[in-house]
Amino acid sequence: MDEDIKSNLKLVVESSMLRKLSKSVEESDTHYEFTIRQQHLSTNISALQELFKTVDLKDNSNLSNDILSSLILLSKELQSKGEWNTEESMNFSMSLNTGFESLYLISIDDILKSVITPFPTQTLFDLCLAKLHSKLTIQDFKHYPSLVEVYCLLIENLANYKVKVTPSAILPISLLLIDDYNKAYKLKGLKCCQTILKAQAQKDFLNGNYHEVIYISLGNALREKDLAVTKLLLECFMEFMRILPATEKVDTMDNIFLKVLEEMATEANFDRKLAYFAFLQKFIPIHGINCVKRKRRLFAIIVENIDMCTNQPIRKVMLDDTLKVIYHNNIIILIG
Repeated sequence: MDEDIKSNLKLVVESSMLRKLSKSVEESDTHYEFTIRQQHLSTNISALQELFKTVDLKDNSNLSNDILSSLILLSKELQSKGEWNTEESMNFSMSLNTGFESLYLISIDDILKSVITPFPTQTLFDLCLAKLHSKLTIQDFKHYPSLVEVYCLLIENLANYKVKVTPSAILPISLLLIDDYNKAYKLKGLKCCQTILKAQAQKDFLNGNYHEVIYISLGNALREKDLAVTKLLLECFMEFMRILPATEKVDTMDNIFLKVLEEMATEANFDRKLAYFAFLQKFIPIHGINCVKRKRRLFAIIVENIDMCTNQPIRKVMLDDTLKVIYHNNIIILIG
């Protein structure tokens, strides 16, 4: 009997989430699935409140954990920003969390954040990621706009979760978004990637070559001629360099240095040039004496941009601060 109720609960939870769109968000601006979901939500939320009272989800069974992970995703989806939600959706999320908390003394939104919880936090987090990755594939992710936002919300709170994070289990969607030509998706991917890398340590990348996969996506994104993308990408590179395995660090950073210098040599946009110079001021102290390998190209770029330094604030960033960093890292004395 309990299993039957849980199976019914599972169906209600899953039917409350936005289904796969028949047309991608790029094929159409209107989607009938939004209306259908909204029509079902009110009834479904009430049904969930009643079903919560009839089952015990603390038994750590596969079915219970499946339901709990879907509830976490549903709660995030109801809080996400998009045309699939209305003002009422946030009220549904609050109602769902309040009803759950009255039974288990913890809200759905706090399950992953709590040290003391009756639920298997790590298992639920892993299930959430697995469910998202099963749907947000290169072929289908634009048919699941709400789940893209759910993933972003999940990653946004990563630092607050009491879980261990495996790069290969959490990063694929971020890299998928970074690789897309759409600027909005690219920015979402970069922001998620930055947050994930901040939560990682060098030891997390000792096994396998996943850092190489990340590097390919970040390196390709350098070709994007958008200031917001450039700034966020360079911030990602700073976090990426921190987690590089020691055996790979010098060579990979040298490749990053070369790619950035190549972009600077052809960059015509003034603001992006400033962003690159600001990046070099952080990069050079980390790469240190290894920068000497690219010294001629570096100083050629500085000379080429001297004519832009007539304005004092610009001169400070592009010339004064950059040369100061070069001097303090003993690169200037090695020019020859």
